[in-house]
Amino acid sequence: MVKIYLQEKEIPETFIMGFRGIGQVGYYSILYLLRHLPFKKIGLIETNYIHPVIIVGEKKTLHYPIEIYSMGNYGLIRIEDIPLNKSGANLLKRIIKWMVDSGAKRLILIGGLVSSLKEGDEEGRIVHNSYYSDNIGIKYAQKDVRILGPLAYALYYAELYEMPALGILAYADANRPVDLMGVYNALKLLREVTGIEVELEEILNEAYTYEEKLSELEKEFIDRESKGIYT
Repeated sequence: MVKIYLQEKEIPETFIMGFRGIGQVGYYSILYLLRHLPFKKIGLIETNYIHPVIIVGEKKTLHYPIEIYSMGNYGLIRIEDIPLNKSGANLLKRIIKWMVDSGAKRLILIGGLVSSLKEGDEEGRIVHNSYYSDNIGIKYAQKDVRILGPLAYALYYAELYEMPALGILAYADANRPVDLMGVYNALKLLREVTGIEVELEEILNEAYTYEEKLSELEKEFIDRESKGIYT
């Protein structure tokens, strides 16, 4: 079951979605956009396909499992988490069909790409379905790259419903619970693709601080091993 509750009649032409994939790049990119841009919550999505998780936000607010936001021609779907099974697939199928039926023209998906594929200093790659025709100056993902999980479902259903869909895949470390540099790169690519003006200095500084802490922990671990100290 999926039911859409909207506070406004018109919906944006372009929707942006991100999920908890490699480095949680997509999920944290969405949170950063909501925190730094004047997106307005315009609706909720009710479903029994996911567990009811509610997050306490700032200024005595609550964030519900699936929320719909808008800012001009752009919309965001914030999904707290989505199961990697038939329920998750059905949920995304219904959401994308609703977008198409409501008149949305484009879907942009944000995710991670394993950093071992990185060439030079590039920040990421893109993929898109056969209905996406915009010319983008970013390299397409390497041949034989496998896209899994919610982002794959979303691309698949966008193709079935003939909705232009673009995937932004920023390089990220799959061994890290969160890759903030991956989030920074994803947002930088999103800004390049859409022209959305979002300040990225904060996430870049957070990424540098995170990298420094990880380096210190790795050095401490190596020192411990070299001295034969185990705790």
